[in-house]
Amino acid sequence: MSPDPDFHDTAAAWLDATGDDTSRRLLREILRDSPPAAGEFAALARAEATLQLAGLTLAERRQRARRLLQPTAAVRVRRFMARPAFRWAAAALVLIAGAVWLSSGGESGDGTKKPRIAPTISREAPPVIARSTVPQDQLPPADRDFVRRMSRFIVPQFTAAGVPLAEALDTLRKNITAVDRTAVPDFSAVVDFPSDLRVHVVLRSQSIATLLDVIAIQTGVKFQPSGRGYVVSLNPDATPPGGEADFTFSAEALRQLQPPRDLKALLAATDGPISAAPKLANGEWNAGAVVQAIRMSLGDMPGLVGFDKEGAEINISGSTRLVEMLRRVLTP
Repeated sequence: MSPDPDFHDTAAAWLDATGDDTSRRLLREILRDSPPAAGEFAALARAEATLQLAGLTLAERRQRARRLLQPTAAVRVRRFMARPAFRWAAAALVLIAGAVWLSSGGESGDGTKKPRIAPTISREAPPVIARSTVPQDQLPPADRDFVRRMSRFIVPQFTAAGVPLAEALDTLRKNITAVDRTAVPDFSAVVDFPSDLRVHVVLRSQSIATLLDVIAIQTGVKFQPSGRGYVVSLNPDATPPGGEADFTFSAEALRQLQPPRDLKALLAATDGPISAAPKLANGEWNAGAVVQAIRMSLGDMPGLVGFDKEGAEINISGSTRLVEMLRRVLTP
């Protein structure tokens, strides 16, 4: 039994529906603070319900039970929407409405077409060589330490395959930045260059000075050191395209070129003007592989490739520009 003296009075008032707000609040506090009072109150409520049911007829009790068990309107709606047939019908209605809207051209209800918003595509501006504001005859002299550093700084991998000159120089700057940000040279130009000046140089483990020399030979420009950068201009004394020259170099030097993608297939290539030759002593190069490696590295192909008897030296015949580039890259 509850020790609280007010429990029985407040409980009786609640059961008889004669209590006021104060008595109901007091009853809630007693039930909250006294678990025995809560149990006793539950027993009183069950007894009261039993007494009320005892005074009803069988028909009245059944009617009361139906009211308690009958679902509400909200429950009926939820049960109906949960049926699979309703979900399939709703999906079909959405598809039909979408098809009708698309067939009408996406027009609004008043018949006017809404303006279409084109997607915004962000494109980076192509790199350009900055124009020099200093006349060429007034350029400052080159920094000796800078020139020495350019000849000793090795770029692990440089790839500029068929790109404009400005893009190739931008790629070179990015490659240098990845190794040492303080060694990046500046490039400026005193003239506008033709749009057909393209660079195809794919080399590894070359100095900055060597890469610039190869680009200069290939494009017919000149890189004049000035301060801690280069001024780019057209070279009137550049080697013209065409011509023919020979060059003999060590087979070991080929490792500085870009290796062929499918070396096994190239080991058997002896078509065209390439002279048939045995594989080298290391089993990696033959005439076809040499031609493809040169083409991939410098964008040009030699017309003739020959080997000595031991396979230690290779002789090629090609354009004058190609031979000059190979001399710059392969000559120790």
